[in-house]
Amino acid sequence: MTRITTCLLAAALTAVSVHGADRIEQNEPPSITHYPSVVAYRGQPIPVYARVRDETGKIRKVSLFYALSQQNVPLEVPMKKVRGDRYSGLIPANFFSEASKIWYFIRARDSFDDLGETTWYPVLIKDPERTRTQEEQAAETAEAAQGAEAASAGTAGSAGPPGIVFPQGAVAASSTGGGIGAGTVIGGVLVGGAIAGGAIALSDSGGDDEDGGSGGGGGFDPSSTVIVNATGSASGGFASGPQDQTVNGSGAVGGRPISGIRATVNYQAYNVVDRFQIVYQGNVIADSGNVSGSGTITGTSGGTSPNVVIRVLTPSSGTAWDWSARVEYSVAE
Repeated sequence: MTRITTCLLAAALTAVSVHGADRIEQNEPPSITHYPSVVAYRGQPIPVYARVRDETGKIRKVSLFYALSQQNVPLEVPMKKVRGDRYSGLIPANFFSEASKIWYFIRARDSFDDLGETTWYPVLIKDPERTRTQEEQAAETAEAAQGAEAASAGTAGSAGPPGIVFPQGAVAASSTGGGIGAGTVIGGVLVGGAIAGGAIALSDSGGDDEDGGSGGGGGFDPSSTVIVNATGSASGGFASGPQDQTVNGSGAVGGRPISGIRATVNYQAYNVVDRFQIVYQGNVIADSGNVSGSGTITGTSGGTSPNVVIRVLTPSSGTAWDWSARVEYSVAE
């Protein structure tokens, strides 16, 4: 009886050992899905988002590494679990206060101590404000005059994505309608941001302000006004209706009269299509269209309200998204 028991025990231990060895041999490292941030503004932290999965183990740690070059020893910060398999991290603004470019990568470790790692990604650092040259100002003035004539006749620019209604005199730009680049002035409106990939920018229609101000305002003019900033960010998933969040710049403005705004949204739609809009005083001033992956939209408008609404539309279930926004206000000195 003792011999039989001993044999059975040995066989059981062997089976456990083999089973454990099979699990380790078949373990796959964590997989990381990430759409890189390619541009950041000096003085604003860089949000980094990723999806991290592991089919055979559990995620133990996800870290964000960043450095001034790939040759430097990177700094490490933990990425926090936002929801499900989504993680977020932040590169602090003071790290690149004097840099023109930084680099980062993401690393994940599972319960078997296996690593998953992305490549290095470069981020171009831009200054939030830049004084326009005399040549640029002259060109913009000429383009604005031409656009004003077209707008007064009730004409519109090239058509954007289907389903968007343009008000009389409004101007739209689309990469499929002639390859209009970021920063072009059309119809007296500065069209900026990532127009490629179907994203569009709209002029405001001069309508009523749901926050109490007029839609026209004095316009956004960084050359002659003091610019103050406000920021915001959000993440979420599917909803049957619009998901709105307001960036309120009242504190940054400090009671000074506003003449216009410029809002920039860096979005992350991952694999399932989403749509991002910038709404100011009841008007959509920038629209990404239905997009996946990451990108940027920028909208510029005259107006007097400190509130800018970032809207997310989710046409498909099972989606996830993130965005971060920066709003500049033209205010009187």
